[in-house]
Parts: sequence; structure tokens; C-alpha cells
Amino acid sequence: MGIGYILVNKTKREAISFYRLPVNTMREISGNPVSAAIVTRYLFKNPCDCIAFCPDNINSDDPSWPMAGLSWEDINGFKDVTGELIDDLIRNKILRDDGILFQDGDDPDIFIRKISNIGMG
Repeated sequence: MGIGYILVNKTKREAISFYRLPVNTMREISGNPVSAAIVTRYLFKNPCDCIAFCPDNINSDDPSWPMAGLSWEDINGFKDVTGELIDDLIRNKILRDDGILFQDGDDPDIFIRKISNIGMG
């Protein structure tokens, strides 16, 4: 399994965790048309904010940590805006909700959404 990432906005105290999407690693986030649309839309809407991808394989005291002054505990308290961004992109006809991609048979609260990028055909 690769290194997972969360997009963190220190300025607004928000995060994009890609919750309920089938992406986690740099390759998946970059290569998936849905997560790429989410990140692009968010960056366009927050041009002057302090934003970075935080990797799950290092602690905030590591010199390579991209968000000085923030810990994972801080980030865990940030508002996750993943769902709001998906809803915004659906309203603006960039993404389409195609239901559920995967749902755990034992726990229906565990599922992955099937979201499509309309521009990808």
C-alpha cells in the first residue's frame, strides 16, 4: 500500500480526505478524473490560502512535514469538505453521482461512492 494523502487548508481549517472515494495515494488522486476535479475546483476557489497535501507516513515534527505549525491532531479537527465539493461539482454538471461502487455486506455504513467525471465521457 502506498502513502496516503489529505489535502489540508491551514487558512480555512478545512481538509479534503477523499472520504468514500476510491483514491488515497498520490497516483490515485492525480490519475482519477473525479479527485483531480475536486482538487482543481478547490484550488481555484481558494487561491491565496495555505494549502498542501499531507502524507500519512510522517509526523508533524518531521522536517519534511508540509504544514508547519499543524499536527495531525489539529488536522483531524478540521472540517472535511469532500462531500460539499462533490455536491458542488454535481450541481455544476462536472461530476455525476452513479450510486455506490462498493458496500460492505456486514456494515452498510462502509461504502465507496461511484462518482463519474461528466467531461470524461
